[in-house]
Amino acid sequence: MADYVISQLTLLDGKTVELKDAVARAAIQGGTYFLGVTTTALIDGASTNPITIGSKSVTAVNGNMAVYGNKEFVFATDDNKWHELGDLTNLGALALKDSASGSYTPAGTIEFTGGTVESTGTFTPAGTVEFTGGAVNSTGTYTPAGSVSFTGGTVNSTGTYTPAGSVSKPDVDVTPSTVTIAEFDGAGSVSDGVAASAVLPTWSATVNGENLTFAWNQGSFTPNTPTQVTLPTSKNTTVVSGVSAELHTAPQFTGTEANLEVSGTAAGSATFTGTEATLEVSGTAAGSATFTGSQGNVAVSGTAAGSATFTGTEATITVS
Repeated sequence: MADYVISQLTLLDGKTVELKDAVARAAIQGGTYFLGVTTTALIDGASTNPITIGSKSVTAVNGNMAVYGNKEFVFATDDNKWHELGDLTNLGALALKDSASGSYTPAGTIEFTGGTVESTGTFTPAGTVEFTGGAVNSTGTYTPAGSVSFTGGTVNSTGTYTPAGSVSKPDVDVTPSTVTIAEFDGAGSVSDGVAASAVLPTWSATVNGENLTFAWNQGSFTPNTPTQVTLPTSKNTTVVSGVSAELHTAPQFTGTEANLEVSGTAAGSATFTGTEATLEVSGTAAGSATFTGSQGNVAVSGTAAGSATFTGTEATITVS
């Protein structure tokens, strides 16, 4: 369970109670505590006490620490003397640094054992291409010129048609059905009872020496009396529960004469009479090509496959 530190307690009557933490007081009687930088000369084994800290006289107790010059001291009550912990006098400039850096160029030679050169790139040869021709193969589109004559046949067509006219308004026989239900007649009444009453609980605290005592008053509660209710009244009423209907006479449709226009596809035969024309064809000639090259110089750059050996020389690195 977590520890809670309490220094004061304010009671219900407004009084403030100071608390004493026995565990904390016992803990601070020992341990190490830094007093500060002293102007009193101290050496290992000195028994000077009190010493001066910031122009004030301070009496050291067991575990107190102080700094004089570049040295650290701790006071022990076993022999009532100061004991040296550390001395920073001989520390150099790097003693208080977390890191240091510098530059260094190694001395030595690199010996390379050569291998084959591997390179990739592009090259455009110089020369001429001689073509031995063959047949030309080509595909494309062509629209002939001419006329089409049609020998007609029957016309077949399908579609939709909406006739014009009117429908007479029929007579309807309606037969209702009824049912009896309860209708609200009287509102009834409600009379309030006696409200409940309550006394809230309270608490108090008293202090006797270092003992804090709390007192609790439970309080009281009186429930309310029941509420009087008079239920509402009702009466029987006949209402329509359903309706059935049927046509008394059938409706009559009166049409209007109209002309129909039919469009469709004629069944027959067509004859095409063409006109002579000249065709221009472009494509790729099928044959063989012979390349006659000429001598040239090729510049190649790449990475030589081999091994390199570095022979170094011993040196001393100084960091400041």
